[in-house]
Amino acid sequence: MNKYYIPHKLKIGQFTNLSDKDSSDIILTGDLKVEDIIIIENPYMQFQAEVIDIAQSVSVQIISIIKEMTSEARYVNLFINVTEDIDRFKFLVEKATELQASSITPIICEHSKVSLKRSRKLTNLFNAHIKRASTQSRNNFPPVLNKSEKLQDINVTNPIVLSSENSGQKISFAELDFGPKEFNIFIGPERGFSGQEIQDFEARGARFISLGEKIMRVETAGIFITALINYNKGIYEKRT
Repeated sequence: MNKYYIPHKLKIGQFTNLSDKDSSDIILTGDLKVEDIIIIENPYMQFQAEVIDIAQSVSVQIISIIKEMTSEARYVNLFINVTEDIDRFKFLVEKATELQASSITPIICEHSKVSLKRSRKLTNLFNAHIKRASTQSRNNFPPVLNKSEKLQDINVTNPIVLSSENSGQKISFAELDFGPKEFNIFIGPERGFSGQEIQDFEARGARFISLGEKIMRVETAGIFITALINYNKGIYEKRT
């Protein structure tokens, strides 16, 4: 049975339209006809629906509830420097949404080129990109976007710091323990964290992960670590 995603709330008996993209694909391919039964998902429920009309868009009527949508496991909390090029950070939040990060906290570090005030003003913009990405990827449980914070004001357990040339002992990705239920990942500016910031991490028992001689941009590192952890936790195999 074909499955489609509609982001807003629905109820039995309600008439609604599929997205423009889904409607265009159906009209182009002829995959559906009037009276076909399909599955509709939103962030709250999974429904059966009947196709009522296929014209410029595909109209359906909700006929029954299949199940309530329950929250899926999420493991990666990204604490990541806001890039000077805001388009790069928008790209990051979209990909982190598609890859099913749990939360994103924009951070301001000593070497950051964006102020805390400016970063906080961008919250609505970043949330709009998360919403768009969750709709396109049909992720019913997008990451929480926390307000931007100065690095020194963040206090979480078991921080994992991704590659800093200034840090002491590092582990490789092969040595990373994928057992924990939560990963608090810190990714700093491309200049790296400052010496004082590294000392503060070390005092809190942080683990430092080495990329070897590889250099990644901020957004690439965030995407990479999210995909790596979630793959090893089996998230992508579980989705249906």
